[in-house]
Amino acid sequence: MCQMLSGFSQNQFYDIDVNNSDISFKISHMAFLTVNGNFGDFAGKISLNDSTLISVNCKINVQSINTKDKTRDESLLDKVYLDAENHPFISFKSKNIDTDLAT
Repeated sequence: MCQMLSGFSQNQFYDIDVNNSDISFKISHMAFLTVNGNFGDFAGKISLNDSTLISVNCKINVQSINTKDKTRDESLLDKVYLDAENHPFISFKSKNIDTDLAT
């Protein structure tokens, strides 16, 4: 029995390296402009099994949005869009990761 179990690998959990990671987005605006942005304040964990990504779980500070336009950022934080006052964080938890798409 012990020999059979020794072949199974376990998930390993790691903190996301926020200094070398990025949460970014692109939004189509008025059908001909693309707005790029990112969130600068986030933390989370990833899970690997035999160096294969199994899951991602992170928490993003909504106030850290940056589109390089302060007026637009303030607008996005308002009730109409992100409603940062009532929802200060975005939680992201993967449900499925298709490793065939990663190559």
